Amino acid sequence: MNYNITKGFTAMELVVAIGIISILASIALLSYHSINQNVFLDTSTKEIADTLRVAQNRAISSQDNKPWGVHFGDQSDQYLLFSGEWGPNSTTDAEYNLKNGIAIISVTGTREDGTQEVITELNFQKLSGLTEDAEIIVGFPGGKQKTISVASGGKISL
Repeated sequence: MNYNITKGFTAMELVVAIGIISILASIALLSYHSINQNVFLDTSTKEIADTLRVAQNRAISSQDNKPWGVHFGDQSDQYLLFSGEWGPNSTTDAEYNLKNGIAIISVTGTREDGTQEVITELNFQKLSGLTEDAEIIVGFPGGKQKTISVASGGKISL
């Protein structure tokens, strides 16, 4: 008896295996991109909330004998920590830039009558650290977003 046994894979088996590996790699790559975006957004949101807390703490301690605040108005990927009232005479303590396509989508404050209005800065009062109710929406334009809530009593939450 003469048996002709060949070892190895056929071309069709190799093509199928490469196809399956390609599909799994594509799925992994898309998941990685989504996870990265979530991490970037979480980090940026926490950094903005931390900057708000710094402004609040400096206002409570009356550092430089002035109120403190955060300005959001000039560019959607930038915010500033400042002392005094915002304007030409205010002192900018730090400038922060958002990265990876993340932007400040909107900053709204609540008036005493309950209506919402667009605001460009959030000021914390000396000694008390009180401010107005506000919401800062941060995220990818047209994509995932997160909200930072600031209560007039000073609570800052994500």
